[in-house]
Amino acid sequence: MSQQIQASSTTAVASPASTRPGSSTAGTTVPTEAQGAADLVATMKRSLDSYGETLEALGKQVLEMMNVGSDSKVTEDVGVLRRHMQEMNVKQDQQLLEIQALMKEVLEKDVVDHLTELIKSEVMKDIDALVDQEVARLLPEYIPEDLQEDLRKDQRELEEVQKALYNSESRRANSTLRSHRLHETVHDLYNVHGEKSSDFPRTLGEMFSIFHEKAISMMEEFGAGEPSASRERNINRLMQTFGIQYQLVSTGAGAQPVPCRTSNGRSA
Repeated sequence: MSQQIQASSTTAVASPASTRPGSSTAGTTVPTEAQGAADLVATMKRSLDSYGETLEALGKQVLEMMNVGSDSKVTEDVGVLRRHMQEMNVKQDQQLLEIQALMKEVLEKDVVDHLTELIKSEVMKDIDALVDQEVARLLPEYIPEDLQEDLRKDQRELEEVQKALYNSESRRANSTLRSHRLHETVHDLYNVHGEKSSDFPRTLGEMFSIFHEKAISMMEEFGAGEPSASRERNINRLMQTFGIQYQLVSTGAGAQPVPCRTSNGRSA
């Protein structure tokens, strides 16, 4: 009977590492520490279930031994059971300590860190808003309103000068483009509204192949004059505006116009 009890106790006691589920955890957002705690809880539950089955089986065996009058054997088996229960209590205490340590690590490392980042983020937002409010409140005390308006005007003028300089540099760079390198980048310009255009051609090849409707809309956008009924003429006006030293020239009825380089951006 003691051999049966020992076999049952061997079944009941299992290490956490050997009883953890082997199923995949893909697609879950549970932290590793929390998953470890869940595994330990599951191990303890299985151990307790097995322990209950062992007690039930032992109870039946004790009754049988009492019926046949073998008191010494009953005493021996009860001693084995007592030792087994002590071992189980020690293992359960160890597993509980592991769970407590894991849960503490989860709270301190994951949850607290996450909350700290959230708090920092919200605090920075509040600080930015408070700074803006404080600057707006104190600015009139240090800078009169008329002077603030002058500063805003100067800022707008500075931005316009910077954009004009940018356009000038782009035109200078575009003047060096060559038609046999159609993949070369066309340097963009700010339009009349001081903005970049999403329709601006990226390469010299795209510049030569702009559709007529797009050429008309871009002439208005970049202040290139009144559009005409001729696609080639409209593209030529755009290239003049962009600083590109080429003009599309028709070579005959039905033939595709070809780009011809000019010395000043105007057709010969």
